[in-house]
Amino acid sequence: QRRENLRRSADELKGQLDEAKAALQEAFEEMKKVELLDQREHTREAADEAKAEQSEFDEIGRLRHMRR
Repeated sequence: QRRENLRRSADELKGQLDEAKAALQEAFEEMKKVELLDQREHTREAADEAKAEQSEFDEIGRLRHMRR
């Protein structure tokens, strides 16, 4: 009886462990997706900032050229 109870408890714990591992894997995959989206957003923001900065430099160059 005691061994059967221990075996049943061990089986239940193994099931819980398997479920926890699956949940952890799913959470890890979601985290990676969020990190990738965050990285893309930062890359896009950096590109937008560089484009705006280049536009400012172009305008400065155009104004300097007109003054000559």
